[in-house]
Order: sequence, then C-alpha cells, then structure tokens
Amino acid sequence: MDVRCQGSAPFRGLGGCCETSGFYQDYKNTSSLSRYQVIKAEVQKLCGKNINYKNIFKILTSHTNVPYSPCRHPQGDVKGMTLGTVWFDFEKATMRLYKGNPCQALSEASYVDYSVDMI
Repeated sequence: MDVRCQGSAPFRGLGGCCETSGFYQDYKNTSSLSRYQVIKAEVQKLCGKNINYKNIFKILTSHTNVPYSPCRHPQGDVKGMTLGTVWFDFEKATMRLYKGNPCQALSEASYVDYSVDMI
C-alpha cells in the first residue's frame, strides 16, 4: 500500500492515496483487488480521525480475506507473500524499510532506518 500526499492511486482521500502493487486497471481482476478493497475500507474508517503510523500499520498487518489479505502469507496453493513494507515520513525526511510480512516485521523490529537530507 502506498499512502501519499499526491499521486495517481485509484483511491484518494484523507490527505493521501493508497494502492497495492500496480495500478487499478492492471490488478482489478487479480488477487491485489482483494487487498485493495480491505485497505480502502479501513482507510475510509479513519476519516476524521488522527491518521498516524499505528493506524496505517494496523491496516497493513490485517489478515482479512486470507490468503489475499494486505499481510499476505503463503497458504495452500497460494505461494505469494508480502516481501516488505516501507514507511516514509516526509516531515522528518526519513524512511523505514521492514523486511517480510508486516505482522512479523513489526513485532520482531525487523527494519532498517534511512535518513535523507532534503534541500
């Protein structure tokens, strides 16, 4: 999922955009649509609330619609999985890269922080 201030993502609102891998036209008939629908529904619930890191990561760690959930694990014949998650903080000019599934990466603190000097 991308949450951005601007962009061409298929869902806009709450001062940002969200998407799963690819553009809507490319994944509307794939398993990404299930993840997109879960993400969109959860982001809409945040309307009027404080959107922060914890709110967004709660969505990314969701297992709703398994095996095609936002936090995707191999299950049965479905071999695909979430490879990583990136959190950008534009105010602090930082990026945090999480390895693997968000539900595991968050609890295991499996991440690397990067800082970017913006001019």
